[in-house]
Amino acid sequence: MHAWNLWDFSGWFVVVVVALLLFGLLPGWVILRAIRRARRKHLVGGDAGPLSAQSQGSSKFAVVFFAVFGLVGVGVLIPLVVVPVVKAAQARSWVAVPCEVTSSHVEMQSGEDGATYRPKIVYRYEHGGRAYESGRYDFLEAYSSGRAGKEAVVDRYPAGLRTNCWVNPQAPEEAVLHRGMPGGMVFGLIPLVFVLIGVGGVVGFWRKPRSRSADPRGEAASLVEDESERELRPAHTRTTRALGAGIVALFWNGITWAILVSCYRDREWAGVAFLGLFALIGLVLLAAAVHQGLALANPRVSLRVRPGRLKRGATHRLTWHTEGAVHRLRRLRITLEGRESATYRRGTSTTTDRVTFARVDLAELTALLELRQGETVFALPAFAVPGFQAANNKIEWVLRVQGEVPFWPDVDDEFGVEISGIDEEASPAEWPAPPSEDMTRSADGALALRTEQGQVAFRPGATIVGAAGWSFPSPPRVAEVRLFWYTSGKGTRDVTVVASVPFTQAASQEVQPFTLTLPTAPWSVDGRLVSVSWALELVVQPGERSVRRELVVSPDGRTVVLPEPVPEPTGHASGWRKFLKNRG
Repeated sequence: MHAWNLWDFSGWFVVVVVALLLFGLLPGWVILRAIRRARRKHLVGGDAGPLSAQSQGSSKFAVVFFAVFGLVGVGVLIPLVVVPVVKAAQARSWVAVPCEVTSSHVEMQSGEDGATYRPKIVYRYEHGGRAYESGRYDFLEAYSSGRAGKEAVVDRYPAGLRTNCWVNPQAPEEAVLHRGMPGGMVFGLIPLVFVLIGVGGVVGFWRKPRSRSADPRGEAASLVEDESERELRPAHTRTTRALGAGIVALFWNGITWAILVSCYRDREWAGVAFLGLFALIGLVLLAAAVHQGLALANPRVSLRVRPGRLKRGATHRLTWHTEGAVHRLRRLRITLEGRESATYRRGTSTTTDRVTFARVDLAELTALLELRQGETVFALPAFAVPGFQAANNKIEWVLRVQGEVPFWPDVDDEFGVEISGIDEEASPAEWPAPPSEDMTRSADGALALRTEQGQVAFRPGATIVGAAGWSFPSPPRVAEVRLFWYTSGKGTRDVTVVASVPFTQAASQEVQPFTLTLPTAPWSVDGRLVSVSWALELVVQPGERSVRRELVVSPDGRTVVLPEPVPEPTGHASGWRKFLKNRG
């Protein structure tokens, strides 16, 4: 009996559902979340180029592209998955009828990628007093690689064999030898990834991004609330990490071993040797999933900090409490770390670099009473800046808890913290002198952009007052002043417009005042991987003519320079090093 006959419809229904989760929901969720995060950013065309209608055109093109991408996946998915599943479900009510095989052979089809095969078995049967003939073996009448597997099917149904076939009583001319789910249908689920990418792309680019204008009153209210003590939550819970590692291992091994078994059954030894490497990677992923699962049994450390948001120049109180088998801990270390992350393209792959630019040791614990609970007082370093997260660049602060557990996975949890403002403000007299007014001229007119008293350095949350002017032979369709920040450095550039003032029904020559409010973050930063800059820009359409004024946003009017990266602390054994050390 064919191996796939061991599966009944209910068993295959479970397989299809699991495959939908692995091939569809997981990649679709990741893609849709990435697109939504990217759509929240307003992108600038170049270093000096203004925002324009080109972004809208790009979005429309992206919607069409993803729609076509998804339709192609649907077109492939229907004959390879939908039709066989529906037919297999309907065939559960078909009747068994005696039949005789008249011919049996392997059909070959040549293509650019080589030859593909399928079993061709013709048989005769009678139903309702009439004779019929059919050549269908299963519901997936498609060619695939691997001749040996098809020959094995043909050998089981030689010419002259008398057996049973399944006949549709409503349409007796429709019959099949193997009415279960075809074995190759699993690979037909791969086009579902194309469908999910297409749907996620259309939904992500169709939806309009939300406005990100600042609300100083709401932010001020939240700062008042955060003066009280706050319990911190881990950035990634152990359950989430274990579940994520398990899903990745299941996803990788499910695909790899399914194809590997198929190649082995079809005696394609080159494919078996090639996929063996991927199978070894799958075993490593499985080991990582087991490692994360064992870490669930570790003691859990909870942290509370007062005030809830950290401030440069202020004193903060950190308390900790450990639950679970505290006696298993040999050492516990709590540190405050500041990190930069930059994501960029390298050839056809996407790479993310990370560096730690600050590490402040808050507690080093070994005594049992201290491990159970305790508190410490600390202050932020002078270069501490509020964190931010964009599509490709990020600066973050975390409280990292590392615990050494003999003969077991170590404790390594991270708790995200927020930095907001400072307690002491620098004197305006220390700020740099303003430059002259920014202006651009062209053959057909001029643009000018200035701030009150030529100021270019502002404290976070301050109000910018200025004027924008233009002179052209004909009135512009629209003129707009935009306040935005952008990143530079190793990562792909991110640009975010935080506020704008449009001027409609503008005259050909005009000077218009404007007022814009800065958010409290991010600040102007110069880091090793990520730098953040602020700017004002006047854009006039049509023609996309613009003039820009660079700004500095920080408490003392100067760009904050982050220090050199700090190395990881030594003496903390993990993985195989820890395994050997514990047994040394």
